[in-house]
Amino acid sequence: MFHKRHKLAEPNVPATWAEAGAWRAWEPPLNVVRGESRRQEALARYCGPLNHHGYLVPIGANLCREPDNPVDRNAIRVEIEDAHVGYIAEEIAAQMSPLLDKAKCGRFSVAGVIRGGAVDAPSLGLHLWLGRRITAGPIIVIDPSAQAHDNYAVRWRGPEDRPTAISTSGPQRDVAGVHTGGSAHGGRWRGIDQRDSFVTIRGAQEFLRSETDALERHFAYNLLEEALYKCRDTISGALEDFQTICEQHHQEMTDIRPALMSFFGRIPLLPTYRQMAIARSKAGDRVPAADWCRRGLDIYGDDALEIGPLEDLQKRLVKLTAR
Repeated sequence: MFHKRHKLAEPNVPATWAEAGAWRAWEPPLNVVRGESRRQEALARYCGPLNHHGYLVPIGANLCREPDNPVDRNAIRVEIEDAHVGYIAEEIAAQMSPLLDKAKCGRFSVAGVIRGGAVDAPSLGLHLWLGRRITAGPIIVIDPSAQAHDNYAVRWRGPEDRPTAISTSGPQRDVAGVHTGGSAHGGRWRGIDQRDSFVTIRGAQEFLRSETDALERHFAYNLLEEALYKCRDTISGALEDFQTICEQHHQEMTDIRPALMSFFGRIPLLPTYRQMAIARSKAGDRVPAADWCRRGLDIYGDDALEIGPLEDLQKRLVKLTAR
């Protein structure tokens, strides 16, 4: 399954591979890590609370030989930073461990991605690009058959699909990038305390008072809008504040949209427009609700990362403007 060469090679991914989004155009990673189900807490450190779309978090993984493992002498432990998150599948470790031992390589790092964390699929897993080295390590050339093998294949959006929006014919959570993109961005806004909605509101407001970066502000706005809307029935004026913040957020799209295009290559999910359309519809304000649908469609343009949000706004607009 793997073509192996017994020598160490230099890293072959750029230092900014995660931040710049280079991984989105790579071949599919492999589902070769086992035992993540028993180490969910370690993986959850790099994601947020359960949400509708789940997470897709690019992250480096350390592969560490365990020749003295009492269960499997070929064992290769997988760590993120210093946290143990699983083991390389036994049958693959049996092929890789002689390569590592011969090269006297006890540890090296490869690119990976954490997936999961959706309400209807809460379990988190780690998939790896074994041939994409972050640190010096052995050359592992993946046989194409591994990509299609049921035990290792991962549903993925390949580079050939990049010019068009993602189809919603399959389960959305299985498609790369079906979320706001916040998990891939991982900027300063992630430091906002999100223990509960009240704390999030205060933290996001404080963050926005001083932050100037367009993407940082965008993701902070997302947090603030979600928290305000959740508290619309418990905090006086929260719904009005929600509408005001959404309007401010939209006005800043002049700077945010090109920043999203630069970072992701396309426009990921923008929850502001759908939620405002819903809020105004519930209030009986059909004309403003329709206007928010049009605004969202205009911002997405022809650059949506996924087609689902477009379809949703289009359907809402049809219903709102029907006589």
